[in-house]
Amino acid sequence: MSAYSAGSPKQEMPPPGGYEEINFRRIPAQRIFGYKAFFIGSTMLSVYAIFYYNRRKRHLHQLNAEYNDHVIAVEPLARAEIDRAFLRQLRHNRNVERDLMKNVPDWEVGTLWGGKVFKTIPDNALPNVAMQEFYGHRSLKDMREFTKPNRDVGLEDNTINSFS
Repeated sequence: MSAYSAGSPKQEMPPPGGYEEINFRRIPAQRIFGYKAFFIGSTMLSVYAIFYYNRRKRHLHQLNAEYNDHVIAVEPLARAEIDRAFLRQLRHNRNVERDLMKNVPDWEVGTLWGGKVFKTIPDNALPNVAMQEFYGHRSLKDMREFTKPNRDVGLEDNTINSFS
């Protein structure tokens, strides 16, 4: 006997009394903390943030003051090295001019046929010249070596160097 021969099929019907109502109203979320706890927590967080900000600001101010002290302490040495390099380059320019013009009769080094090269500045003042004129007697490699000495200390000869 098959399962289909048991009689008429039984239709599913709702439970007696019907289904319960569908709740479609908005259900507010449960609050974990109340507004007082939120206010106290945000106040404590703000107080800590202000404290940390002020502490960090004082620390950075102290670091900045120390840095400025170091810069002020080293500035005379750096200025002296710059002046020393300037005078070395002037000496080099003078020596190159002497070597180039040694066969020209009545040539005085540092003058233009015995007259001043820069007529508008005093005799004891140094002229402001362009960089190309100042380093005119040096090759690019020599100029870089002069302006940045000891740039490749510790490097072997076969090392790729960006200044070569």
